[in-house]
Amino acid sequence: MLYRTFSVLLCATVLALTTGAAVAGIIGTYVDATLLNTTPTSAFSAVQNDPDNLWYFDTSRTYCENGNVMVTQSDLETAPMLTTTVSGLANGAYRVYAVYWTGTGDPWAINAALAGGATVPCNQYDGLPTGTVTSDKLEYYMLLGETTVTNGSFFVTVVERNGYNRGWYDGLSYERVPEPSATALVFTGLVGLLSRGRRACGRALRQQLKSSGH
Repeated sequence: MLYRTFSVLLCATVLALTTGAAVAGIIGTYVDATLLNTTPTSAFSAVQNDPDNLWYFDTSRTYCENGNVMVTQSDLETAPMLTTTVSGLANGAYRVYAVYWTGTGDPWAINAALAGGATVPCNQYDGLPTGTVTSDKLEYYMLLGETTVTNGSFFVTVVERNGYNRGWYDGLSYERVPEPSATALVFTGLVGLLSRGRRACGRALRQQLKSSGH
């Protein structure tokens, strides 16, 4: 009975720590992708002139985060990979999200990877809406994964996704991964002790039965 009680409490604690991410709005701290934190500068054109195989830093989109967005005409050109660096962070574990846009009836997409890890498709099928919309566009966010910061920064690479008409990359967001609470650690330890205790009791009982000839 005691073991079941601790197990239920432990599950409830873990659930409380891990739910609540899929909500409207950008999760955590937003970092706008700009020409200051996103490289290389040679990946951008001064004017939008598709197809030129470059990204364009469009500052006319007032509905985007901070009024700007990085765009490419994916179906007509092959633009270079971008790298956005987020710095000034305390060391620790972080969840990182890409923030991007897609058309309501015309799917757009990008591919993003956290710190050189696996590529994550960012589109309206895999991501979640932030709740920011226009008459023909929607803003989305996509979890790229978790990273451990040891030098105060992390980076994300972004490329266009072939087969889609456009790629609109707005920026990144991040949140600290909460460390297990003292309560959760206590429950985890108690569950482990109970489990080991049950195994030890079982071994002792079997040995006793064997000694007594049963």
